Amino acid sequence: LNIRENRISEIPDTIGQWQRLKILDVSSNRLESLPSCIASLRHLQKLSLSDNKITQIPSSLWTLPQLETLDLSKNRVVALEITAEAKALGKRLQELDLSENKIGKLPDTLGLLQGLRTLNIDSNELTDLPSGLGNLKEIRKISVRNNKLQGKSCIPASLFVDTKLFMIELDGNPIRTEGHYY
Repeated sequence: LNIRENRISEIPDTIGQWQRLKILDVSSNRLESLPSCIASLRHLQKLSLSDNKITQIPSSLWTLPQLETLDLSKNRVVALEITAEAKALGKRLQELDLSENKIGKLPDTLGLLQGLRTLNIDSNELTDLPSGLGNLKEIRKISVRNNKLQGKSCIPASLFVDTKLFMIELDGNPIRTEGHYY
């Protein structure tokens, strides 16, 4: 279902009745929140919510068992809460885009999303990355451009041990080194 580039300010609760829905794109609308019935979309594989006004991510999103791609870029998200229920989604979710929000800190529980291959957290307010990222054994690419990362301890060493990481993009951060290079 593609309903992008409209003036939708809320998703009706009846969307929960479309249980066989696999793709939902409501990008470029006026959404400020998501209904809890979104958890009923048990077959949803791709959810695009970019370019809206969403401030909070409902915990029900982390329980969608088939979700592979989640795009929450260009919103107003300040905090990211990933609860223990995310373990069910953990091996399925492969792409997570949280770029262009206002996130100041990532939780260690991000490491529960063990199937994650691509993480985009460009243009947020991050000053460091959580050690839980080292639990992302399938991660291949992390983009943390244009944040506020600084100091040699802003990137956890665990990220480079026993993961499949081959690219980390850090440009646009005020990282300074004192005799150490990344």
